[in-house]
Amino acid sequence: MEIENARGYINSTGRRILANLSVHRIEEVWVHPFRIFRSMEFSIDGEHLSEALNRVLYTPERVVYKLCCGEITVFCSLENPYLFLQFDFYDYIEHSIDIRIESDLRIMWPMDDAFNGEKRFTKLDNGFILKTEDGQIKSLFIFSSPSSLSLDRIDKEISVTIGSKVTGTAVLSVISCIEDEELPKQIDMQDEILKANEFYLKYLEKGRIITDDSRLNEALDMARIGAIKFRVTVPNLGTGIVAGYASSRPGWFSARPGYAWYFGRDSLWCSLAFLDIGDFTTVKENLELLMKFQRIDGKIYHELTTSNVVHYDAADSTPLYLYAMYRYCMQSGDIEFARKNWGRIEKALDYCSETDSDGDGLIENTIAGHGWVEGGKLYGAKASFYLNCIWIAALRGIEMLSSYLGEERVKSHLSNLQERCLIGLEKLYDP
Repeated sequence: MEIENARGYINSTGRRILANLSVHRIEEVWVHPFRIFRSMEFSIDGEHLSEALNRVLYTPERVVYKLCCGEITVFCSLENPYLFLQFDFYDYIEHSIDIRIESDLRIMWPMDDAFNGEKRFTKLDNGFILKTEDGQIKSLFIFSSPSSLSLDRIDKEISVTIGSKVTGTAVLSVISCIEDEELPKQIDMQDEILKANEFYLKYLEKGRIITDDSRLNEALDMARIGAIKFRVTVPNLGTGIVAGYASSRPGWFSARPGYAWYFGRDSLWCSLAFLDIGDFTTVKENLELLMKFQRIDGKIYHELTTSNVVHYDAADSTPLYLYAMYRYCMQSGDIEFARKNWGRIEKALDYCSETDSDGDGLIENTIAGHGWVEGGKLYGAKASFYLNCIWIAALRGIEMLSSYLGEERVKSHLSNLQERCLIGLEKLYDP
């Protein structure tokens, strides 16, 4: 699958890495939870990419900047925190390349920019290493051709220019590691590309729908690829579904690449779609992450940043977790997953039911938090139709699971909760 003349926001991603791009430059690259550089600009023979560019080609695994004399391919490893930029010139003439990199090695919001201490720069033959004072992030930049380095400044940000003369092909590799990981001794770039290409080709076959409208077919393919790109792994944190990508911008979003952190609600609604295309692995991983950070009273988080800060200020994450758990177990056939986590399921049930402070059968926003539909005059509502419809669906689903697992006591309790909630919902009916 290829898109010619890509415009606007584009990216190359993997489980561990996100490269946000525009048609003129690399906007920023994140090795979750760190921004390893905040911009990368290219000049070919003294001409900026914006002037030398003919068009941009997008595929699921890479972005290709097409030039009159060749192309620049940007590719992120599927599984590892590796970024590759390959320069290919087809005219067999020597070309001068200048690459300007600005880095702040910034950990993601809500930590401040001094959280990991000073930034350190080490010059190498044909490259350099950037790392933080505490060693939590280290990135190796290495160019395959002889090159010169210019360190323009080192303060809160590091600015480096790489210059080289290239005939044919050259590769800039950016290899990162975080916490106690070690930089690899050897990497096969072609193997990394092959793995990513094979993964996306196979993934496109999941839940594929073919219509007589080629544009609709392409949109459906792009939707599945776009969705699976939100599956993110952070070492010592876990794997789950983040809410969205965009380039950071000044102000509140200065250290946030869009909404690239874990959300309970968003990931659970998306999980229902993943289940319907048969991607059970992604849904199970996400459920495991939600349960790993389940609050002691049973509540499921609203937000978990990749920098490991968790918030529980949403009402709908917990009943959505129960409903998604039911759907996962029934659609995948993995009933044992529910048995293994039955204690967590019961805690979530208890948490939800205990938010009914007046005994009318409706679980409440005033105690549990927002459901993200209570805007404007609806904000501050005690109980919402949206929230309690999810609750009814969750109760019916978990009741079915309790029958399979022989949890008769819980099954009886769930029937009672359903009856009370249905009666309570009548209060919300406005003829």
